[in-house]
Amino acid sequence: PTPTASVIAPANPSAAPSAPITVNASPGVKGPVGVEVLTGSASTKARRIVVREPLSLNPMTASSVRVPSGSAVALVVRGLPASSPLTVAMSASPQTRARSSYVPIGQVRSSASGWATVPAFKPSRAGTYTIKLATANGKAFYLKVTVTSKAKPVKQPTAKPAVAGKARE
Repeated sequence: PTPTASVIAPANPSAAPSAPITVNASPGVKGPVGVEVLTGSASTKARRIVVREPLSLNPMTASSVRVPSGSAVALVVRGLPASSPLTVAMSASPQTRARSSYVPIGQVRSSASGWATVPAFKPSRAGTYTIKLATANGKAFYLKVTVTSKAKPVKQPTAKPAVAGKARE
């Protein structure tokens, strides 16, 4: 089953973890092709999406969250070891476990209740990306991010202008 992701405002304490969460994305960090890792003020302005399902230990069975292309997001996830440093990596190849396919995008520290915020990113290409959060001893947790194309605005038909010399019906 696909979990429901909900957007929360920073002032909503019931949906977000109660303890502060440390997120470090170094300036100049590059994500996989089609993903920009955000830092500084761009990172703080990213839309926070809380993923209610715990993360999976297997990338093949990982839950999926849908985000629109071109939107800056920071995913808040749960189900992690308490108060642990984690390395966050991202892959554009959802069906692989190969270590070389994951690009490191930052470091996070989970809260005492096992919540963490993935470094903010902005996907520019539609597709499926896999996020891996790994502990220092190598235990990995996975989440899939399905990036959808931006919906193009539908043009409404306009009335045809009247042509000189012709009567309107």
